[in-house]
Amino acid sequence: MKRPTSGEPWTLLIPKNTGVGGVVGGGQGARGLLNHAVLGYVVNPSNPPPTPPITLAGTPLLFTTDRDGVLVNGVRVVGKEYKFSDGVVYILESPLPIVEATNNNNNKNNKNASPTQTPTQPETSTVTTTRVPPLTHRFKSSRGGGDVRRPDPNTRSSRLASRPVLQPVLGDEPLTLAEADGFQETEFPGETVAGSGSGAPFEELEGSAVPPVREDQPFLQSFLSYMEEGTADEGAEFLHHFKNANITHRFRGTGRYTALVPSDAAFYSYYPIDWGFNPFLVQNFTRDVLADHFIRGNINLADLPSLAELTTLGGKTIKFTRKRNKLLANGVEVTLESEVPLSRGRVYTINQLLFVDNDRVFELQAQYGDLETAPLLGNPWPASQFLSHLLGWTEEEPRTSHFAEYLNLTNLAYLVPGHDENLDPLKYTAFIPTDEAVRGYLYADAPDPFLLDMTLRNHLVLGHLVPGRLYNTHLTSGTTLTSLDNTTLIVTHDKDGEVLVGGARVLGKQTFLYNLGNVFLIDHILGITDQDILKTINKYPSQPFSGSIQEGEKGTIFPQVDAPEPVPAPTTLPPQRPTTTTTTRPTLPHQPLTFPPTPTTSTTTTPPPPSPTSPRIRFETRTEISISRRVNDGALEPLDNSS
Repeated sequence: MKRPTSGEPWTLLIPKNTGVGGVVGGGQGARGLLNHAVLGYVVNPSNPPPTPPITLAGTPLLFTTDRDGVLVNGVRVVGKEYKFSDGVVYILESPLPIVEATNNNNNKNNKNASPTQTPTQPETSTVTTTRVPPLTHRFKSSRGGGDVRRPDPNTRSSRLASRPVLQPVLGDEPLTLAEADGFQETEFPGETVAGSGSGAPFEELEGSAVPPVREDQPFLQSFLSYMEEGTADEGAEFLHHFKNANITHRFRGTGRYTALVPSDAAFYSYYPIDWGFNPFLVQNFTRDVLADHFIRGNINLADLPSLAELTTLGGKTIKFTRKRNKLLANGVEVTLESEVPLSRGRVYTINQLLFVDNDRVFELQAQYGDLETAPLLGNPWPASQFLSHLLGWTEEEPRTSHFAEYLNLTNLAYLVPGHDENLDPLKYTAFIPTDEAVRGYLYADAPDPFLLDMTLRNHLVLGHLVPGRLYNTHLTSGTTLTSLDNTTLIVTHDKDGEVLVGGARVLGKQTFLYNLGNVFLIDHILGITDQDILKTINKYPSQPFSGSIQEGEKGTIFPQVDAPEPVPAPTTLPPQRPTTTTTTRPTLPHQPLTFPPTPTTSTTTTPPPPSPTSPRIRFETRTEISISRRVNDGALEPLDNSS
């Protein structure tokens, strides 16, 4: 006999091998197989048809997505799809349960019925609430008399595995397993629950005090209208974040939902007062938090049993418990008196945020420190908060003490403003050379050129600041940067993958300087050449040595020159006043230090002039007193008072 065939498009949903037994067995037989076939559709889960397709067994299919992928009636789609010329095959994690369609137009016995027919029912004037199954609790008595022994709370041996419950029905719209996530019949030992019982039917949860509401518009439209009208005592902050979060695509037009709206004070408790970290500036975090305050289904929470678990729009589970006649959602009190019925749903008020705590906020702060508002500093440069905070950062960082000293001597706030002419904030990136990099430009026998010359010092600071906030991901090879002193910096990568900016190696990742900019450490000075250093040293031949250079430091400009053996000076000096004391000292092979005359009652001898090519020698300690000064041999040399 020739078997009947069909030329219509088709979709097959095939469970994995581990779940095939649940299709063939369990009393389903051939109908279980038909429940995984759709005729008339080639379903695309990312763009499902507006009307849920019906399997050959009469089960409506609802395709949804979450963070982990696609679900069909709550069953995960795994693996890749297999496309054919007129159909497609998807692999499921487990079999699909058979759910009867709620509209007689799709009766499977009607052979003339088209799979593409849309079931319709007239709108009613009453609220249709979600049927929530009570959680079944069984008890085990250890002895006669009905005494109940509570098991050890640290063990879970007596807790039975969760299993999906029967399909709740939402009036004219069947609630599929994807939308009934969390409606689970879970058995907990040793606790009595009102309305529980292994054989109790699933009752419709009707609120007697809830007035009828027409379901003539989607829930989302009704919810936003209610919140925007200002009739709600609370929820202004929730509405503000909801409008900016862009999560409206998660709501289905025919879906039913229950909203738990936190009070404004719940948000205020996480807002910084003047400065600090605001976790709701992290967009992904805010979207997840808002979605987790909507429950799938129009549920009258007042009629919930003393223990229930419901699934949020974001995929998390809210555990409802009762304590002292109060309903708690994850330990947060739900104000049942605040219930407001809406089209296809209802709204309740809670006094705290769900799934948000200080530990989570601290994690976000460490990860998104660039969103933290900086405290306002009144000094040293109020007009440039970036420079002011950069100075504090370099002073605290033990590897950048030289740069901190140079920055502290500048006054460049007018070149690094915090806002433009339109009062839009300006961000910056600093590439700070380490102390080791700076010491490579200094040498022991000359003063610090960056302390001597203001022009060179300003050039150093501005040459390491780049407009705009840069991250590691921005430092791609070939990128051209321009510093604030118009120095061009080319980003390159070496063979080891290390990042180089202007030839200087970037040491590690960026450091967030609040929301003002980022800081990188580098191993070389940018934009300063050996000629710049030499030119500056020659401009100030008679300046005293800087106290920031340590004894033994060797520069990169001049070669190290060993000092010749000292030549003894004459042991006597020309006659002076009778009270003058004479001192013998060796001839120094370097340019003597010069100081302005200081009034005193003593005189000094004039040392022989050194050779012009003799290097200067820097000694670690030098003290000055009013009548004499200490030199390298430890002798006291009186100061000249002849003037």
